[in-house]
Amino acid sequence: MLILNINTAWLLNAKLLIPIIILQFKGILFNRNYTFTAKEDAGYDFLNLLCRIIIAAVSVVPKKLPKSELYVIALFSIILGLCTDIVLSLKYHFYGYFTPGIQLESSLVVLILFPSPSVLFMNFYPFKKSLFNQSFYIICWSIFCLLFDYASIASGYFYHNNRNY
Repeated sequence: MLILNINTAWLLNAKLLIPIIILQFKGILFNRNYTFTAKEDAGYDFLNLLCRIIIAAVSVVPKKLPKSELYVIALFSIILGLCTDIVLSLKYHFYGYFTPGIQLESSLVVLILFPSPSVLFMNFYPFKKSLFNQSFYIICWSIFCLLFDYASIASGYFYHNNRNY
């Protein structure tokens, strides 16, 4: 488990501390009277590191879009993620986070990991460039998403049912 200590706390601003503190107390918040397997613990570690990196990236990058548009993008991605997860995860059991069913940590994924990449994607989208540049940008993000999906499955925080690799 990556532990936030006093030496690294000064590097993070107040926006970063709240989700990190929540993740640090996973044993208190998420423990449902069972011990975590090595794969679940690796999934929590991966999610912890990922939340730190993504929130730091969103906090640091210069914003090209107005704040109103960034809020709409973030809200849309949260609502789309929740609707998709409800139908595909809870009703049809195609995939899920950590273990089957509803957990607090899945809401952390939806509230932090869905809006942040959406804001980054739209913030750097080449609106006034050629169609080739826009297509190349979308292809690069698609490759990144495929690699991210593979890393999420390998770490254990995301799983697919009835999928052969």
